[in-house]
Amino acid sequence: MLTFPFPRPEPGALTRVADGLLWLRLALPFTLDHINVYLIEDNDGWVVYDTGIGDQATMDVWEGIIKGELGGKPLKRVIVSHYHPDHIGLAGWFNRRFGVPVSATLGEFLTAQILCVDTNTETFANVQAFYQGAGLDLDGDQMTIEYTSGYRKRLSPLPLRYSRLIDGMHLSIGGNDWEVITGGGHSNELAMLYCRARNLFLVADQVIAKISPNISIFAGNPEEDALGLYLASLKMLRERVSDSVLVMPAHNLPFYGLHERTRSLELHHDLRLDALLDFCRNEPHSAVDCFPKMFSRPITNYHDRRFAAGEVIAHVNYLYLRGQLTRVTGGDGVERYRTVA
Repeated sequence: MLTFPFPRPEPGALTRVADGLLWLRLALPFTLDHINVYLIEDNDGWVVYDTGIGDQATMDVWEGIIKGELGGKPLKRVIVSHYHPDHIGLAGWFNRRFGVPVSATLGEFLTAQILCVDTNTETFANVQAFYQGAGLDLDGDQMTIEYTSGYRKRLSPLPLRYSRLIDGMHLSIGGNDWEVITGGGHSNELAMLYCRARNLFLVADQVIAKISPNISIFAGNPEEDALGLYLASLKMLRERVSDSVLVMPAHNLPFYGLHERTRSLELHHDLRLDALLDFCRNEPHSAVDCFPKMFSRPITNYHDRRFAAGEVIAHVNYLYLRGQLTRVTGGDGVERYRTVA
């Protein structure tokens, strides 16, 4: 059974989770209305793990904390777990405002750069075709607006340089060794931090206690085996990280029970895969057809339908790549899947 040693904090509140380790909850303007970021004391300063979204309200919270609760100690480094805007959103602001260097993996930093500068009309056409292939009819003008500014409007301008994190790298922070562990599936090369000596594990979105991280396929890499990468990362974490760690995720609450949670996430996806195989057994279905088999509630709004399509495709790709589904593109351009007898 998972255990949760801390109560839910209010947005903007700092919680001490261990000596020299602070947890800050920041508000988000989404259905998932918060993100947890962490500060590690580093002798005469602080290292920040993830930043929150790039909006003025979040900047104001940080300004107040830096001037107040951090006791006048400077920020020394920002470590970004991955490219999603609630994690990297203020990396450039920290860099320019406080002269703080930014560290990230190559896969995450380059993805953020591409999303900030790609306004090629061919990109929008490719995205439109990708979702149409899933059976999802999206408005082309809305798609263009979203991909022109939807991502970068949630970020301060990215820093011009960064320090690369690599899996297996060791960082000395506050006299303790923190190992960089990377995982795929939710994003390309998400960076986690493991302090073996203190049984502390910062995991961002890779393992969350009460929700399953979004595992999706996107138009730029439509054949990716994102779910396979994610399931492999869960197995890897059980091999490399002690079950006794305090797990500090980006959403919900810190918890104990890493290995149990990784197994329950595997079961969650196994049940979805079984449901898809059963649904596609007698006749072929598109990704959109599969929504009711994957999700317990109706998927109605634009953003949710787009992400739901990506998540279904991650699951059908997993089955297709392992020879458990066939795939046929119809005259309408929609890809449909059928279970192999």
